[in-house]
Amino acid sequence: GEYSKVISGTYVSFFGPVPDTEFKMGARLIKDSMLGFLKNYKVDGFRMDGMFVSSKAFMTDLRNTFDQMTLAKDGVDGRKIMLYGEGAETYQVN
Repeated sequence: GEYSKVISGTYVSFFGPVPDTEFKMGARLIKDSMLGFLKNYKVDGFRMDGMFVSSKAFMTDLRNTFDQMTLAKDGVDGRKIMLYGEGAETYQVN
């Protein structure tokens, strides 16, 4: 499936290829990667440079997913995971 955001007729922006969270596979690529880092490497947060390329619905879903994680079930207290993003007005803010 398609998962890259098309910007000005190309799949590449100044960030490189940009997964589009409005496509299920783009959102899954990012979410599964983040969950893997949480469970396998016990990171305590994420800074998302260029967060503005993700939809608000995706970011809300991500936060809710983290909040449901528990030490007993996942080995991580998801409520303590920091999700920090750099918002900016560029080509699109959803």
